[in-house]
Amino acid sequence: MCACLYGVGTTLVLLNLAGIGDHSFDRKSLECIWDRMATFAYTVVFSVTLVWIPIIIIGFSYLNIYIAVRRSDRRVSRAITIQKKGKRSTSLAKTLFIIYAVFATCWIPYALIIVVDRHNSFSHIAHVYVTMFAHLHPSINWLVYYATNKKFKKAFDRIAHLNKCFCRCVQGQREESGSSSGVSSTSGTLNTLAKASTESAF
Repeated sequence: MCACLYGVGTTLVLLNLAGIGDHSFDRKSLECIWDRMATFAYTVVFSVTLVWIPIIIIGFSYLNIYIAVRRSDRRVSRAITIQKKGKRSTSLAKTLFIIYAVFATCWIPYALIIVVDRHNSFSHIAHVYVTMFAHLHPSINWLVYYATNKKFKKAFDRIAHLNKCFCRCVQGQREESGSSSGVSSTSGTLNTLAKASTESAF
């Protein structure tokens, strides 16, 4: 699989050396990259190869993973653990779907703008933000795992020492609330004693 990916990338570069497409500094996206204005057909092929084919392959792969997990659960499930295994399958499906949705959401705008902006009429801002949004994708993946995978969350908190920080914050809040409640209870007791002494005086 890795060799195949390297082969596709090498082929796209060799096409530039053969006179199909080119490399240059893109003044719209502010990066040195393949020249999307050199050959429109190459730009379309690049868009399909870079985004649309991976989206289709990843979608089918995640679907097959989920189906395989469901089948495995059905084979080894017992009456006592059916509910737990069902929750595990649901959690896995949720994580895979969110990761897939993030990848598609980040890269589809880029795949569209490089093809739709055939005459280079779109603004510089549009290209910069779309390119930045596409490359933001790897930075979001860990957040997805952190929000949907309890084991990943615990391991990350332990490595980053977030669990200790969280415990200290919670402990500090409890101490503050305890001290404030103690002060309020003391003041309440003093008020009660004052009222009692006043009534006894009369």
